[in-house]
Amino acid sequence: METALASQAAVVRHWASALHRFTRPHTMLGTLVSVVSVSLLAVGSQGMTPVAVTALAQSLSSALLMNICIVGINQVRGPLMMRKVCFPLNSTHGAL
Repeated sequence: METALASQAAVVRHWASALHRFTRPHTMLGTLVSVVSVSLLAVGSQGMTPVAVTALAQSLSSALLMNICIVGINQVRGPLMMRKVCFPLNSTHGAL
């Protein structure tokens, strides 16, 4: 039982590590900072009302998901255009 649990934990760690490298965390951080700062500028002196918090959550989630999409496209198309082979998607990290 413990061996199966340890094996499953190793698989989850492997996939989590590959996802972490795939998403390019520095771009995720940049997107997070830019969306939050622009949202706070838009709110101004009114403060964070429930409507503003909802709008921030919606814009932040869509921006982060779009960032993941763009990173994925870059990793698929990038090597074809730039002859790079160091992207995580091109290696065996995502292989089954």
